[in-house]
Amino acid sequence: MSQQDAAAVLALSERLLVASHKGQADNVVQLINKGAKVAVTKYGRTPLHLAAYKGHIEVVRILLKAGCDLDIEDDTI
Repeated sequence: MSQQDAAAVLALSERLLVASHKGQADNVVQLINKGAKVAVTKYGRTPLHLAAYKGHIEVVRILLKAGCDLDIEDDTI
């Protein structure tokens, strides 16, 4: 993967974190389909952590179906 491709995936993954936090299920699906990584972390939290914390059940289901890692721990607690 080129450096430019890696940067694009990282940007998608950052957007996935935001969409998961906001409960934007349609955006989450689109970002995953474009290649966003469901295991990306920021400040020790994954998209699954953020969606679950905010109570966005539909987003949690989408992330689980996409194969997110259930063993990644939240580093902030």
